[in-house]
Amino acid sequence: MRRGLKIGIALCIASTCIVAPVQSALAGAAAPTNREPSVDEDEHFFGGPLDSDDRAIVAALTPAQVDAIDAAILLDVPARWAKVAMVLGKQLKLRPGIPDDVPLEYYWQRLSRLVDQGRVDVQGDLRRARYSEVRRH
Repeated sequence: MRRGLKIGIALCIASTCIVAPVQSALAGAAAPTNREPSVDEDEHFFGGPLDSDDRAIVAALTPAQVDAIDAAILLDVPARWAKVAMVLGKQLKLRPGIPDDVPLEYYWQRLSRLVDQGRVDVQGDLRRARYSEVRRH
């Protein structure tokens, strides 16, 4: 997945979806209202399978790079509840030792593993990044 696409997804999941109102305005349509979308509307769900290109990128990661990804996630998970979208969005910044083409979905998978290990607490459905929250355990 290209970095630009990852940033577009992160902006969409980290806020009230900036992309759709801009596209609507450009198309001459009315901007959407500020209401919480239902599950079947424009929402990205995490937890799906990686595509073949992303699987190849993840397979090439060394154990040290995976540890660096986990450390980066833990660094960005605060002691107080924070939206999963915000934590994932912070993973888009360049970090030494982590390739810049690691898919955002993989960061979500690592966050999910940290939750399973009891290192991070979660409230809500972790797959719905805009509506779930995490904090350091």
